[in-house]
Amino acid sequence: MATHLFSILLILLSLTGIDNIITVTEVSVKAGSSISIPCLYDQRYRNHKKYLCKGYYWNTCSYEIKTNQRNSKMYSISDNMTQLLFSVTIQVIAQDTGDYWCAVEIDGAKDVGAYFHLSVSKDLPKLYVNNQTVKGSGDVKVTCNHSDRIGAGMRWCRLGGPCVTKSGSIGGAAVTVNPVKNAFVVIMKNLTKKNSGWYWCERGGLQMPVNLFVHEKSTTIPTNDILTSDERQQSRLTHWEVLIIILSVLVFAVLMSLLLWRTFLKRQKPGKEKSDKTVRSNSQNEGDLVYSTVVPKQKGSVQKNQESDDSATCTTAVIKQKAQQKVCKESESVIYSSVGHLQIDS
Repeated sequence: MATHLFSILLILLSLTGIDNIITVTEVSVKAGSSISIPCLYDQRYRNHKKYLCKGYYWNTCSYEIKTNQRNSKMYSISDNMTQLLFSVTIQVIAQDTGDYWCAVEIDGAKDVGAYFHLSVSKDLPKLYVNNQTVKGSGDVKVTCNHSDRIGAGMRWCRLGGPCVTKSGSIGGAAVTVNPVKNAFVVIMKNLTKKNSGWYWCERGGLQMPVNLFVHEKSTTIPTNDILTSDERQQSRLTHWEVLIIILSVLVFAVLMSLLLWRTFLKRQKPGKEKSDKTVRSNSQNEGDLVYSTVVPKQKGSVQKNQESDDSATCTTAVIKQKAQQKVCKESESVIYSSVGHLQIDS
């Protein structure tokens, strides 16, 4: 109850001058984890120093970290002058609540700030998301987990912009909020780059900031300012994997070609050796040939009768190395009508 009354008091204070910074008001976090808090400021403070102040009262809070200082183990701060927003990250070490202020330093005048309360628990927070950074294109989904012990009134808001309870639009993107068991799911559709920025889940007076990065659908690889170092390393590993696959396919194709060529050569050699053996066999057995009919070649019809006496006609010629040979008178040209092997018993 006191927390709600203090929130109302902060709203009244914002009407009297502390309206230059916009941030969340109540955040729940688990001990031992970290949380990032966005702080939106007015354009006139673009070049001013920003800082995180710790303490319940604005006039007595203590500096924790400034934009002109190095980050520490417990606090870090960054300023995006393009978006007019600085964010602080708090590493929660102990189970203890904390009161903080997002503040802007003004030379020669009173600084301005916006209060938020950090509730720390040893178990799961009352309201939390699995990752405060969400990336996507076209459509994104954010699940806001919560405990049943907190009140109702769930909604999705943009930092410094409108809120949606069930369905509506933010920056031209369609938004629906659907309750499920111990959570509610936020779906944003038709996103463009202008929808990038800080949002928050809200239920029962608690908020949980979410940083949304939107890249165009046609972008195959997100830009380096969106990718983390792990994601850039993963992208390089993917390219190496593709190269290894291509080289493996080429090596496989070369090995298959060599194997087919070797098989082809092996099939050709036996045929050649068989042909050579056949030729040698025929030449070795040439002495065992039988010419069934030997007819002299006719030189002309006029000389046929005259040359019949001069040319011998051998009806059977047997050539055997160890047998008696019959020698016929060799004519100028003969025609062998058929040739075959003759088997002679020894």
